[in-house]
Amino acid sequence: MPSERDVTLSAARDRNVLQRLAPDPLASDRASPVALRPEPSVPVLVSGVRLLLPERVLRAAASRLQTATGGYVALEDYAEAVALTLSALKTDGLVEVLRP
Repeated sequence: MPSERDVTLSAARDRNVLQRLAPDPLASDRASPVALRPEPSVPVLVSGVRLLLPERVLRAAASRLQTATGGYVALEDYAEAVALTLSALKTDGLVEVLRP
């Protein structure tokens, strides 16, 4: 069974570890905030509604298509195909496109 001294030392050691891991309360005053940049996007029209599709998502999907087909697909062409697909799904009532 641990002695009272061992328990006290263990508790002090645990507090020290937690204090080392805790953020410095003054650090936020010294650090400059990170500016949030808007994500690059590709504008498309879906049933007359302008949507901004995330470029990174379109590039990832177009890359998979290129790998599967072995052909080149321009980002703008792929974005247009996505817009046409979304328009068809809207026409069939499977998705809803809201105006901002």
